[in-house]
Amino acid sequence: MQDFIGLFFNLLLFLIVFGAILFIAYVTTKFIGKKSNKIMKGKYIKIIETLSLGFDKQIYLLKTGNQYVLLSYSGKNIQFLTTISMDEIPEDLDQDNNTELLNFKEIFEKYLSPLNIIKNKKTKHPENKKKQDSNNFDNNLNKLRGINNKYNIDKIEKEDEQK
Repeated sequence: MQDFIGLFFNLLLFLIVFGAILFIAYVTTKFIGKKSNKIMKGKYIKIIETLSLGFDKQIYLLKTGNQYVLLSYSGKNIQFLTTISMDEIPEDLDQDNNTELLNFKEIFEKYLSPLNIIKNKKTKHPENKKKQDSNNFDNNLNKLRGINNKYNIDKIEKEDEQK
């Protein structure tokens, strides 16, 4: 009975120590995270928004002083895209506690309008696309039926030769 009580207290002590270690690790990482976040933030440059375009490819919207700048990052290359004038930016963006950021999609689409024209040409006639998809499906289905019929005919001929 005393062995069981001793084992119980050892297990309880182990759980308390383990929990304390986890708690200390959690508090330490939170503290280090806040400190490193303050160190990583620039005094004059802020990253307003980041848009990922795929693996290792991003576009950044930066605020430098009173100017907004678009940069692209790809692997080891950083490239300047354009600056954005102040009259295009909402006034509430300058607030530090701003949770609603600038509509990056609208600005991105504005500066890439030639790509939007190409996109609109591709999706100009969606009903024609549906007809083409339907025709392609029917054609593929007929091909499969033909292959199946040929297979069945070959199978019947082999059975007749065996008899």
